[in-house]
Amino acid sequence: MCIYCGTAKYRKIYECHFGPIPNDEAGRTFEIHHIDGNRKNNDPTNLKCVSIQEHYEIHLLQGDWQAAERIASKMKISHEELSKLAFNAANERVNNGTHPWLGKEHNLRMILNGTHPLVGGKIHRQRVENGTHPFLGGDIQRETSRKRVADGTHNFLGGSVTKMQLAMGIHTSQIKLTCPHCNITTSKNNAIRWHFDKCTIITGIKNIIENNPGSVKVTCPHCGKTGGAAGMNKWHFDKCKFRCD
Repeated sequence: MCIYCGTAKYRKIYECHFGPIPNDEAGRTFEIHHIDGNRKNNDPTNLKCVSIQEHYEIHLLQGDWQAAERIASKMKISHEELSKLAFNAANERVNNGTHPWLGKEHNLRMILNGTHPLVGGKIHRQRVENGTHPFLGGDIQRETSRKRVADGTHNFLGGSVTKMQLAMGIHTSQIKLTCPHCNITTSKNNAIRWHFDKCTIITGIKNIIENNPGSVKVTCPHCGKTGGAAGMNKWHFDKCKFRCD
């Protein structure tokens, strides 16, 4: 008895009933063709072992452009022929209503009836139900945005803490800091990220100290004292007692 019958593993089903799947002269494994065109019908009598070239020609003659394009991607075919297949496959998807670029009305219909491929999952379904999913677009999205703006819950308005900080002038985007090493004034976030201990002046001094500590004279920007780099780095700069930031 075949342990794979009733599953989607049609290659295993074929091997269990008919033996190993061979390779062609180029070393490529043969493919399993669904005779009735239904890829979900994995009955052994519906499976046929064919070379990749034969598989491509079967679907090409049937006008099954999507399948032909998928098989062609594994073969050495000219760019012109691939382009023609892609064009025909796109038209086929437009005609049967499965093309993702059919427009917002088609996408909205798929979202609302739960068939859109990107709607899956609990979070997406909740966002569709409460009208906040970005793919809803149009009037639904605009109306939802207006309500969220009115009640202060829109993510672009910021939370209560953010609004309070902006009103008081203490939000991180409003705070400016000056690096004591290079004297550049910038936002707090940039200053913390690129200056103070990470300032290029300090990192450069540290590199010099590591490579030639005895021959470099540096000046502390806080107290103005000049001395050997090793000793100055140990007691001055960020560790200087006159540092006031």
